[in-house]
Amino acid sequence: MVSAKLIRKLDRLDPETRDIFLSFIEEIQRLVGETVTRRDFLAFADQTNENFQKVWKAIQELAEAQKEHSKAIQE
Repeated sequence: MVSAKLIRKLDRLDPETRDIFLSFIEEIQRLVGETVTRRDFLAFADQTNENFQKVWKAIQELAEAQKEHSKAIQE
């Protein structure tokens, strides 16, 4: 957000310069809006870790089932 103090200062500029500054501020706001926050990243990391743990557990279960199946076939 643009502060009232900055808006008062921008009002003292000529219209063309003020328009350039406002365009610059709008671009910065757009870029900041697209930035991933630390909180977003940590939530993503937690979810990724949780999913990884689920996949790892499934792999271990499949490996165990394969061992049991191989034993059963050999007997």
